Amino acid sequence: MKYQRVIKILGVIIAGLVALLYESDTPALAQTPDPNDESGVEVLTRGPVHEAFAEPAAYNPTRGVVVAREAPAAIEEIPPEDKPEGDNVQWIPGYWSWDVDRGDFIWVSGIWRDPPPDRSWVPGYWSPVTGGWTWTPGFWTTTEADEVEYLPRPPQSLEVGPSSPPPAPDRLWAPGCWFWIGARYAWRPGYWVPAHPDWVWSPAHYVWTPRGCVYVDGYWDRALERRGVLFAPLYVPRLVYIRPHYVHSPSIVIQVGFLTTALFCTTDSHHYYFGDYYGPEYSRRGFRPWFRMHQRHRDYDPIYAHQRWERGRTDRNWERRVREDYDFRRQHVEARPSRTYSAQASVVARAPEPRRKSLLIAAPLSEVSTRREAPIRFEKIDSARRESLGAKGKELAKFRDERVKWESTPDKVGKIELPKDRPRISPEPGKQPVEQPKKMGGNKPTDEPAKPPQKAVQRPKTPPREERSSTQPVSAMPQRVKVPRSPVVGRRGDTPDQVGNPPARTEPPKPEPNIRSRPEPTVRPRPEPTVRPRPEPTVRPRPEPTVRPKPEPNIRPKPEPNIRPKPEPDIRSKPTDRDITKRESPVIPRAPAPSDGKDQDKKGNPAGRNRDR
Repeated sequence: MKYQRVIKILGVIIAGLVALLYESDTPALAQTPDPNDESGVEVLTRGPVHEAFAEPAAYNPTRGVVVAREAPAAIEEIPPEDKPEGDNVQWIPGYWSWDVDRGDFIWVSGIWRDPPPDRSWVPGYWSPVTGGWTWTPGFWTTTEADEVEYLPRPPQSLEVGPSSPPPAPDRLWAPGCWFWIGARYAWRPGYWVPAHPDWVWSPAHYVWTPRGCVYVDGYWDRALERRGVLFAPLYVPRLVYIRPHYVHSPSIVIQVGFLTTALFCTTDSHHYYFGDYYGPEYSRRGFRPWFRMHQRHRDYDPIYAHQRWERGRTDRNWERRVREDYDFRRQHVEARPSRTYSAQASVVARAPEPRRKSLLIAAPLSEVSTRREAPIRFEKIDSARRESLGAKGKELAKFRDERVKWESTPDKVGKIELPKDRPRISPEPGKQPVEQPKKMGGNKPTDEPAKPPQKAVQRPKTPPREERSSTQPVSAMPQRVKVPRSPVVGRRGDTPDQVGNPPARTEPPKPEPNIRSRPEPTVRPRPEPTVRPRPEPTVRPRPEPTVRPKPEPNIRPKPEPNIRPKPEPDIRSKPTDRDITKRESPVIPRAPAPSDGKDQDKKGNPAGRNRDR
């Protein structure tokens, strides 16, 4: 018994050593991230929608947000083993996107996609601009085109919505756009297209690139629930994705039913966003709910237009409930969806059983693939098929790198074919144009004398104009660049009635000739004018004016005023008490001495006075 136990233990140890040796030689495959994963990889339940899965149509093409940092190298991805059924379903790898809240890049996982018929995918990339890096969006182009035409930026859109009710209940409005004709833009008005429950009409629009704007014609795309599988984005720390042989295989699926309840649009990032973007800080950053973008005629949301028509047929209050749900989540923070997969797990665990299904934003692919009510059926693929699909994703990455080259260096890319309706002819250097003799109406006799021949005036020769090379970009002229074919191509069915073929295309109205933009002048090098030296004018010295000295004024000295000295005040000593007594004592007159009357006159006066008088 003891020997048997020892043998079992040795067998387990040897199997463990073999497994370690096998893992050291194979790349590290990232499985379903655990909420308690120590590596720091987070599965997010909000973020950007892969642009190949769905993208809004902008009326006015503009450059995106500028980021100061360069995006890291792309993560290598391997498609999961559960694939939607269909020969046309293809794997499109993911890319990096900038997260404003984290101030860092997050990884937008790859997707399973059933491409729209007769369309091929041109992936986007991060392009260097002044001040940092910006995202150049991808687009679906026609499979028949083997070249890309770059146009000048169109004027501001004139779209204000339909001016009349729909001619039938099953009609959708396709907005108008500018259309390039000859050397200028002409406005093409909007029109009504037939609606279909399984197909979404993507209207004509323009896509911004560093080299110019690309016109994308309208096309039919599949309904949102039949396009493929959208996987959850990830936050991957730098210490994880720089590891050698790091490979990611997505396994968490975003449910399409939740996607249409919390969907936002931004014109600066050219993406749809899903999840919790209800706060007022996101409104200031340009995040708008999908129904509001459709109302204000800023951009066109093809998904909302299709959902409103399809849901409105059976529920007249669907549009009102969508707005009320948005307002309720905006006012109540506790009603907003979870932001990470681990937070969703804790919220669902605390919720009662009837509400758990409504709180699910994301679910594992192994669980989604076994649902019977799912609109898409899945199949298992072996490792060889996964490697072949992964190799196709690498071919798409090479095609993206080639796009970076032909859009960033226009002078070095192949020949640019200019439009044939505006040829530019310039004389060859050293040859002067031959003047044709003027036709006169016969030699008629005249009585006027013949004028003597005048001497020819010699004019300075102007240098011939330099002819612009056909590989140099011309202002206000389109540029056509031949490009290779994309490896992701959507195919039609074998028969017209087969499921997978879109409805018939409605021919758009012709552009209105009266509404046109002003043509931009063609910038051509002008010959430098001959500068003749002008004779310098004779400068005669002007005589200096005679400066006569002014006579000095006769300044007479003013006589000094006669200042008399003021008399000094009579300073007397203060009177004493004795002096005061003398002054205050009255003077008593003495009585006259009696007389005998002899000395008086007749009036009684003394006789002596009269004698004196």
